[in-house]
Amino acid sequence: MIVAKFGGTSVADAAALRQVNTVVSTMADEPGGVIVVLSATAGTTSKLLDIARRAGSGKPFEGELSDLLQRHQNIAAELTGSADCVSDLLLACQEFAQAVAELGEWNDATLDAFCAFGELLSTTIYHAFRRSSGLASSFVDARRLIATDDRYQNANVDHAGTHARCSAELSGICTTGNVIVTQGFIASSHDGMTTTLGRGGSDYSAAIIGACVLARQIRIYTDVSGVFTCDPRLVPDALPLRSISFDEMRDMASYGAKVLHPDTLLPAVSASIPVYVLNTFRPDDRGTCISDQLVPHSEPRGVSVLDEVLKLTARREIGTLISQNELVTSSIVLTISSKDTMTLCVHTSTAQARAAIDAIAHAHEVRTDLCSLVSVTGQHMSDANTVEDVSRSFAAGTDTAQICVVSDTCVIGIVERADAHACVRSLHGMIIRRQGRDE
Repeated sequence: MIVAKFGGTSVADAAALRQVNTVVSTMADEPGGVIVVLSATAGTTSKLLDIARRAGSGKPFEGELSDLLQRHQNIAAELTGSADCVSDLLLACQEFAQAVAELGEWNDATLDAFCAFGELLSTTIYHAFRRSSGLASSFVDARRLIATDDRYQNANVDHAGTHARCSAELSGICTTGNVIVTQGFIASSHDGMTTTLGRGGSDYSAAIIGACVLARQIRIYTDVSGVFTCDPRLVPDALPLRSISFDEMRDMASYGAKVLHPDTLLPAVSASIPVYVLNTFRPDDRGTCISDQLVPHSEPRGVSVLDEVLKLTARREIGTLISQNELVTSSIVLTISSKDTMTLCVHTSTAQARAAIDAIAHAHEVRTDLCSLVSVTGQHMSDANTVEDVSRSFAAGTDTAQICVVSDTCVIGIVERADAHACVRSLHGMIIRRQGRDE
């Protein structure tokens, strides 16, 4: 069995969904079938979140919502000849937005329930397209598969509960020749409330489901041909990596690489399932294989950057208080402790986490600064010569970097936001020089 996840740009419009179907058709003979996990169409989740916030704040939202719904009507009509397949969903989406407006407020639970319409629309359209084309397709709501707690906007997965749900829902339909269509990103709590796995969580959904069904492969389809030494949008001469270890990829993802959600790898690692990062629109490109069975190397492999990070500096006891706050803990990406002070780098993902940080900072002496984290990933990164090369490359981009050897696979620099991209380019040049060859 293969679990194939397609991201927002891969399902952006009717032409993209046709290409998805072309790719899926190449897996038609896969033993046990194929589970297709879809994101919302490109930009839809952000639009839905904005609409919900505007509706709950008494601001106009009708025009923005109308445009969004019309776009999905058009996609459905182009693929199936009619928009009937999404008529109920479109009406429910309109009614939900109106109810939020009448209530005059929103919270994280509201946002989760409303933005779920994005994935429900894309998967409903794709399932209808396959059925109208005479192709095998089974539709499964991911909220019946993935169980979580009620930590809205970034829920924690109950893996035992999820395994039980997947066994119950999928065992009878995982057959050769069948395609199961489900959603990424969305899940449900044990009391049936819609939850989400955090932005980018569709990758995580694919890995969770893949682990539950013991998939042969998990394929992440996007609009780039694998994992690169750096984001090609920042460094045009970035090189594709044919293979990379789970540890290296997780470090890259945790500190800014946008190909994969950081937690995607955890279920795959536990089940020893290789993850392939592939290009929907260039399916013959080799892409990148992420696994734990790689030849060791001693060179830095990639550079990534995480922007919009809040650096909190406080007395050690106050830093400990902040780090133990249950709303903040999962947003902490880096902790540096000294004898008297503690520095926490927080990448906030929820309104509740931001509010908790603001409250503690207001009550105590906490210095807050916006910064970026620039990371260099590889094996044996704590080697003295490697650290020296990395430090020299940071110095070429900024004279204020705070450099930390996080692990044997990662060195991080805390830099001012204005200097981040210069540091990235300098570090990438160092990687290419050290490798002395194309990957």
